[in-house]
Amino acid sequence: GLPVAGVVSLHGLFGAPDNLPEDRLISARVLALHGYDDPMATPEDMRAFCDEMTNAGADWQLHAFGGTMHAFTNKGANNPDFGTIYSASADARSWQAMRAFIQEL
Repeated sequence: GLPVAGVVSLHGLFGAPDNLPEDRLISARVLALHGYDDPMATPEDMRAFCDEMTNAGADWQLHAFGGTMHAFTNKGANNPDFGTIYSASADARSWQAMRAFIQEL
């Protein structure tokens, strides 16, 4: 198959599978677009993700949107008790960041 040039995560979960080798390298560029107040991926999870990407030698970036929860690009998300809330500003900013990332690739 063809090599992957880049990957984008929108309001993803940061936990890595526990069956990955410690010394693996990530050659694809990585962009993570994240709501800082996402209860499904806490600031501690975010830090662990950043450490994981650095240790894997990835060319990575993470954009964290303040005051933003999980599912921020889903216009139907409206469940603060579950931690899913749509954010028009984070939605627009994340798509802008993703377009710039893809152009860079």
